[in-house]
Amino acid sequence: MSAHGNPGCQCKNETDALASLSERSCTLDDGSPGVILQLREDACFSTSYGSSACVMHDMIHDPLCNASVDVMPSYCVQPWCYVDLESCTKDSDEIVYRSSYFGVDSGVDVYFSYSTCNATVDGSDLAQVKKARKGFMGGVDIRANVPTYRFPYIYKRDEGGEGLASIDGPEYYDNSIPWAGAYIDLVNGITELAGEDISSFNYTYKSRASGIANPASSFTAACQDIQSGLADMSVDERLSLSAFTLPIVYDKAYLVIPKPGSSNSLAKQTQKVLQPFTPQLWILVLVVIFVAAILGCWFAGDAEEVSTRIESDGTKPSRLFRAQMYTRIGVDSFLEKDLELEWPDAKFYYNLDDKGFFGMLDDYTAGKCDVLAVGYEDTILSAEFLEKMCENNLVYTSSVVVEVPIAFPIRQDLSSGFSYWVREAKRNGIDLEAAKEKYQPSASCEIQLEDVEMGGDEYAQITVPNMVFVFCALLGIALQVEEKYNVKKGKASVLGRKSSLGKSMRMSTADGKSDFRENDSEEDNPIVSSLEAQDE
Repeated sequence: MSAHGNPGCQCKNETDALASLSERSCTLDDGSPGVILQLREDACFSTSYGSSACVMHDMIHDPLCNASVDVMPSYCVQPWCYVDLESCTKDSDEIVYRSSYFGVDSGVDVYFSYSTCNATVDGSDLAQVKKARKGFMGGVDIRANVPTYRFPYIYKRDEGGEGLASIDGPEYYDNSIPWAGAYIDLVNGITELAGEDISSFNYTYKSRASGIANPASSFTAACQDIQSGLADMSVDERLSLSAFTLPIVYDKAYLVIPKPGSSNSLAKQTQKVLQPFTPQLWILVLVVIFVAAILGCWFAGDAEEVSTRIESDGTKPSRLFRAQMYTRIGVDSFLEKDLELEWPDAKFYYNLDDKGFFGMLDDYTAGKCDVLAVGYEDTILSAEFLEKMCENNLVYTSSVVVEVPIAFPIRQDLSSGFSYWVREAKRNGIDLEAAKEKYQPSASCEIQLEDVEMGGDEYAQITVPNMVFVFCALLGIALQVEEKYNVKKGKASVLGRKSSLGKSMRMSTADGKSDFRENDSEEDNPIVSSLEAQDE
């Protein structure tokens, strides 16, 4: 089973469909949008309910699955998801149902499947879970393998107390060396809360054989050991191959962008020149320029033509034609399937090397992408990655590109019981967020866009009232029009006496002195005519 459903019947994102029911909209406790289901009008469900992945959606969202009753409904521990009706009925043998939460007149037709997640609608393969301090898991002993080191989530320390980076050394296969990290702290907290229901929880390594059979992924190799009966559970975060627990967290891939004002490239500076004006103001400026040009040609009719020669080196100016059709978003390749489901029409650049998120930063600095979609859980505890973000003037935004549920692969018969304790632990403040607190590094800069001091809004747009000079230009044009009209009608100019020096004097380009035109007649020279009149 895949986290996204079995082949031919993949999970589907129906968030937009649920959000479209505006008459049934509601707000969740955390302020996010929700929807009131037709058969459960007493509860507000998240619009992401049932979407994108095989998850125990009811355990997460349904109040009945969290009520204080002696018997939990069996459907609470069943993974399922919304699916595409046509592909599932044509390309697979999975059982599909139309959701009765949305009536035929609601305008929303959504379909779901338990079987694509290897579960049943009536929970016949799982006994109803009794709520008792001992009885969920019957005092089970759990053997959990750890697929790899990933500081500070899962790691071992060397003799000097430093976190080990490679599993190739003998320390990885030495069970006497304790494991540490945020995931280990979380699991230890859950098992301590479970008390006698979980008798013991032992960590071990994945088998060498599974590693050889699955060289591309240590996570897949760890899950293979569960299928082979070599381990009961895996302390990693991949929902694949096996059953899994209730999600311990939803990893959000946030849009990471350059810090506003940090780029001095020609393209960015050109955009900043255009951004201060609103589109309406740009139209007004262009109209003024156009009218001024027309009137300039009109008034230039009486002016003396002057020919100007411009020296040229014979080269033609170059032209750059570039059509930026979309912003390229750099992402890690392991998110490819999730992104294709969430954003089928978006354009992504996938990093395919083995450097992970650091490879994405290399792609960004190389100009292969303009912004990044970065998994928050995978990077927020990495001091090195955060410093790289500071060096590149990058910040996390609040825009979520994709959301991926993170859970522990586990044996099918242990899934429901351990999921109950995951939920109870969260109620008691034992969750991944709490476990991460002591591992949180400090960065040398602000890495959240909301925390960045802008020092004023450099992108605040100028509006029409701010452009006083434009109105002055319009007034000048109006006065010029009136002047031209008065002159043609023989009326006195409102601008005063017109200068007569324009046609009678010229600047000598040779010696810088002024003289009269030798070939000007007395009739054409009003200054000479005026002097002769005084002599008479």
